[in-house]
Amino acid sequence: TPALPMYGYSGNPPQTCVQTCGAAGYTYAGVRAGDRCFCGTSYWTYGTSSNCTASCFTTVSGATACGGNAAISVFAVGGYPSCANFTCPEGYSSNNTNQTSICLAAACSTQDCCTRYPTCASYSCPSGFGVKNASEYCSSATCSSADCCARYPTCANFSCPSGYDVSNESTTCMSMNCTATDCCARYPTCASYSCPSGFGVKNASEYCSSATCSSADCCARYPTCANFSCPSGYDV
Repeated sequence: TPALPMYGYSGNPPQTCVQTCGAAGYTYAGVRAGDRCFCGTSYWTYGTSSNCTASCFTTVSGATACGGNAAISVFAVGGYPSCANFTCPEGYSSNNTNQTSICLAAACSTQDCCTRYPTCASYSCPSGFGVKNASEYCSSATCSSADCCARYPTCANFSCPSGYDVSNESTTCMSMNCTATDCCARYPTCASYSCPSGFGVKNASEYCSSATCSSADCCARYPTCANFSCPSGYDV
């Protein structure tokens, strides 16, 4: 329950509040309603509260809750170490440029002192490359092409739909996922096919059954006169 004077109105993660109160000579720091910082040399005037359910201002706070409605989460300032000698585990970097943040317990934790390396989600790959895995964590605090990017694939393993053929297996696709637009060409029509003697193109707009047209696709034998009706005065 609040019994500490307010020091900062809003936007305070617990570490900042603890550090600020410690620098000002106070023994205790308290956070109310998620981000409102209070400092003091004593507390407990109003007893305990069950209202400390507000989420902290930052997710790397090391605290499970930061006060609530008419309630303050209290952190002891005196004696708690800073992050100066804390070694962040692999995949994390220090979230303090000067390593002076006060930890929230007698033993510092990764949550107190470290920030996870970023993922590739917002990394911009160069032309011809795409993000291979947006949820992949980078190998340092600054992502690189080696961490995040892969060259767009070629059409070599793309399966074209029925009636289409791969136009060029070495063609590079326009994204990480090839499409028929990138890789495939419609089979030709019979329009320019030359049928052998005695045969004619049965349908110039007909698509062939493969990338190379054949007589079976395009040609029909010229008809006989068997069903022809001659005009008046003529006989077959």
